[in-house]
Amino acid sequence: RSEGIGSCDLYISTLEGSEWTNPINMGNVANSKDWDSQPTISSDGNKVIFASDRPGGYGSHDLYMIERNIFGDWGPAANLGGMINTPFGDVSPFLSQDGRTLYFSSDGHPGYGLSDIFKSVFDNGKWSAPVNLGRPLNTAGSDKYFTIGGSGEVGYFSSDRDGNNDLYEIEIPEEMRPQP
Repeated sequence: RSEGIGSCDLYISTLEGSEWTNPINMGNVANSKDWDSQPTISSDGNKVIFASDRPGGYGSHDLYMIERNIFGDWGPAANLGGMINTPFGDVSPFLSQDGRTLYFSSDGHPGYGLSDIFKSVFDNGKWSAPVNLGRPLNTAGSDKYFTIGGSGEVGYFSSDRDGNNDLYEIEIPEEMRPQP
């Protein structure tokens, strides 16, 4: 887009009644001159976690977060740190409805294949060590773009386990579900 800052930017749109507002570029506080994409927004609308390949991170793609301040403006992008990000690719974040359980895909944390899906919880000001969601969800292939339905019991994700990227549905084990 002509108002773009980098090779891929974050935009925001709001549902007003039954109509979506025109997308607005989130500006250079959130966006860099590089690739910023794959956003997930908290249910209260005050946090956005996204993937970026901007310089200064831990690896090829890192996860970052921006938050709204008390004036409703977005603050600067903050790297989620070494507990989440690795020297490899960490992408496709999904922040659950509880606003503190993060699911993401990584090819840097120990796993079963090219990229696996992990869970981390933000508690007492820090992210917990990522936990691999295990099999049968994760495979020797690339498993990404995890999201959870409103009940927290069913998840959806993309996997190339059969040679093509397809969408899958899986029941989430109790210990891997977000808080109600």
